[in-house]
Parts: sequence; structure tokens; C-alpha cells
Amino acid sequence: MAKLDVTLEDFQKVLTPQSIRVLQVIFAALATGVFIFALIAVSGFFIFQKDYQAADPSVIRILTIIHFIIFPVIFYISKYLYDHLFQSNRFSQLPEVTSANFQNSPISLAENLLAMIRSSSIVRLALLEVPAMFGLTICFMGSLQGVLQQYPVYWINMISAVVFEMIIYIEFPSRQKLEALFREKWPQQTIYKSL
Repeated sequence: MAKLDVTLEDFQKVLTPQSIRVLQVIFAALATGVFIFALIAVSGFFIFQKDYQAADPSVIRILTIIHFIIFPVIFYISKYLYDHLFQSNRFSQLPEVTSANFQNSPISLAENLLAMIRSSSIVRLALLEVPAMFGLTICFMGSLQGVLQQYPVYWINMISAVVFEMIIYIEFPSRQKLEALFREKWPQQTIYKSL
């Protein structure tokens, strides 16, 4: 059995500007979607005058409670799945390495690791987008019904969208951040293949 190690140098070879840009586009697209919907939700607030007769806030109250139940649950699930995708050692699914292609195997493993980073990031952000959009929908409904004008406390539903945007800002892909992620996650992986 031969142990195949992917070094930081192997990972840096596959970490091309184009591969980084793909991740950046994904992050930017998700952030932009949530940001634009936040603008729509906020604009609804200005549609009505301050003396607008607000609807009964009970529906917004119930939706707010549901929002603050699902937000931490989905936050935890997204973090768990993200970590689990790295711990599951999907590299063991790769075809057997022969002596003919043994020289190139660390590079192909590094490419698979980069693909794993990409797919796990998409899964995590897609899950986190759910409570963000739900919270913004509550704000939009509250704005249109005049509830937010009378009860501004319900703007608290924007917190999941703010957290989502902060996560994207903090984790926005760069060469340095991806190399740091490699150093953090790769030691958990051990791959053995027959020669």
C-alpha cells in the first residue's frame, strides 16, 4: 500500500486564478441575491406613510418565532455538513493508482480536494441562504402590511441575512484563505492506494 500525500505545493499548483474566480463568482452571486432581496424588503417600508393603519401583527409574530427556531438549527446543520464533507474521506472512492500515473496522482488528488472545497462551500451557503431569505420575506410582508412601521422590533428578522452576508464577507475566497483551509482540513485526510 502506498500512502499518497497532497502537499501544499500540490494544492498551490491547482489553485489557479481561474479556479479561485469560480469560487468567488459563486460567493458573490449568493451574496448579491440576498442583498437585492434585502433592498426590496426595505423599500417596502417606504411605500406606506407613517400613519398607515397596520395589519394585525400576529402572523408576523408567529413567523418571527419560526424564523428564530429554524435559523440556529440550519446554522448548526450547515456547519456540521461542511465539516462532515471533509471528514468523510471521499478520496477513498478514487480509482486505483498504478505505477504509470503515480507521479501525477498528488495533483489529481489536489484537484479533487479543491472540488470538495467548492461543493462543500456551496452546500453550506445554500443552507444558510434559506433562513436569510425567510427572514427577509417576513420583513417584506411586514413592510407591505404596515406592521414594521408600527412595530419596528420585527426588523430583527433581518439578522439571518446580515449573518449570511458577514459569513460571505469573512470567508470570501482568496488564495491565502484557500491555502489556510487546506492546512486546516487536509491533516484529517489519509489515503492509501494499491500500486
